[in-house]
Amino acid sequence: MPVFILTYHRLPAAPRTPRDFYDVPPAALPLHLDALRTRDIAPLDPGQIPDGTTGYLLTFDDGTRDHFDTVLPVLRERGERGIFFIPTAKIGGEGRLTRDDVRALADAGHVIGCHSHDHARLDTLETAGVRAQLATSLGILREITGREALWFAPPGGFTNRVVLNVAAELGLRAVRTMRWGRNETLRPHRLECLPLNHAIPPERFAKILDARGLAWLKALYLGKQMIKALLPMRAYESARATVFRRGS
Repeated sequence: MPVFILTYHRLPAAPRTPRDFYDVPPAALPLHLDALRTRDIAPLDPGQIPDGTTGYLLTFDDGTRDHFDTVLPVLRERGERGIFFIPTAKIGGEGRLTRDDVRALADAGHVIGCHSHDHARLDTLETAGVRAQLATSLGILREITGREALWFAPPGGFTNRVVLNVAAELGLRAVRTMRWGRNETLRPHRLECLPLNHAIPPERFAKILDARGLAWLKALYLGKQMIKALLPMRAYESARATVFRRGS
């Protein structure tokens, strides 16, 4: 049975213009949790590495302010815990979590994961550059939370053998990629996820949980990966916002 890793980016209280591909309305999060619970899919402990037990994990990328203002109250009300992947160079920036926010999330029982320091594309760096990005991030997270990070999400999902080897050397035991899918076979260093976005309304999300929307999901993933492979990161992000903005 699968392990579902749900991945969210921004959940803006008001719709942004232009809307980013990964923007999700805040009202969708409780609906997703309801859909999981009605199927008896239980939450997994985000403080533990998945061992193959069927269940779900909630992950939130990029350390944006809405994670504290919008997501945290929902998780608190529902008794849920999440994993927050935070690029440490952006802490305290405009629209981002502050150090106090990150500490408060950790103290509330949520898990803080490594998302590199500068949110750089790691697969283009030499070993020393990858190590600097991850070691710097881990040191800052340790200073803020008093805990060692075990979870790692490579920015953009870009990874290779060097990135995975350095992550393992630095004690990161679980790697959540941006490969879209359900973890039918568990590989802790190549975990697949379901990245929630505006192209996945609640009814489509329910179909994915029931394994009835996977062909569409995989096709969207392959199209996105083709654009990624052909374009530099900045151009890819611009193309993603344009090509996928109409997803329904």
